[in-house]
Amino acid sequence: MSKLLSSIFNLSFSSGIFPNILKVANIVPIHKKESKLLVSNYRPISLLSNIDKILERLMYNRLYNFLDKSLVIYDLQFGFRQKYSTSYALLHLTETIRQALDKGDFACGIFVDLQKAFDTVDINILLAKLQYYGVKGVANLWFKSFLTDRKQFVNINGAPSNVSRVEIGVPQGSVLGPLLFLLYINDLHKVIKFCKVHHFADDTNLLHTNKSIKKLNKFVNYDLKNLYNWLTANKISLNVKKTELIIFRPQGKKLETKVNIKLNGKKLYCTPYVTYLGIKIDENLSWNFHISIISVLN
Repeated sequence: MSKLLSSIFNLSFSSGIFPNILKVANIVPIHKKESKLLVSNYRPISLLSNIDKILERLMYNRLYNFLDKSLVIYDLQFGFRQKYSTSYALLHLTETIRQALDKGDFACGIFVDLQKAFDTVDINILLAKLQYYGVKGVANLWFKSFLTDRKQFVNINGAPSNVSRVEIGVPQGSVLGPLLFLLYINDLHKVIKFCKVHHFADDTNLLHTNKSIKKLNKFVNYDLKNLYNWLTANKISLNVKKTELIIFRPQGKKLETKVNIKLNGKKLYCTPYVTYLGIKIDENLSWNFHISIISVLN
């Protein structure tokens, strides 16, 4: 069987065609909480064939090695990358905050909530970005074939639905999907001038440090305008209500002026702590709130 699959896979790569039979996803809804009658209480799990995953893995290895050697992927993208992890992401973020607090500065964190980011990726924009990063010719055609004409059906208790087409988004449950998403948002940091951008896949935050709240307001608002414009241009939805603002400051240091930060015309209000990658980070970086939560759970 390996010789047959090898022949099919090599033909796929040389022709730039991804087999249609491998583009069909079986969606299994898994109940999360509360009423089973509400669709929003289910998490969809996308199942693809094992042969599809082998073919994707071969292309993934080629693409990742190319991107790694070319130093394409943004340094502060910690998700879905070799030798990167949630621990690395948390250490980098908190150490940047700690250094600011040690100097007596404020650190403003904007923790952005992107709505269903993987599902709203525009395929034409993604293909253009692949072209820009050097994935051209037959390779680009292969990704176009991989991303288009995809189909899915829902399977509940062994009863399948009708098959429907998927017009947007990177394929859920796929090997290549996460890496393609990283490339899609890879240039976001280039429109941000004053803040440092941290990513863990679609978990995105902006961090700016300054001694002056007045300057902090000015610089962060400038960057948030550029962020919103980038999201609009790249057709990614933003959930302002779930986007959080926190001002990290040394213990006992007061704000000398009001924080006035807006995103898409809506004011963001300060919160005493945020949850990032499962960790509660409080405004003084004391970890007291996180420790209290763990103590209650234990």
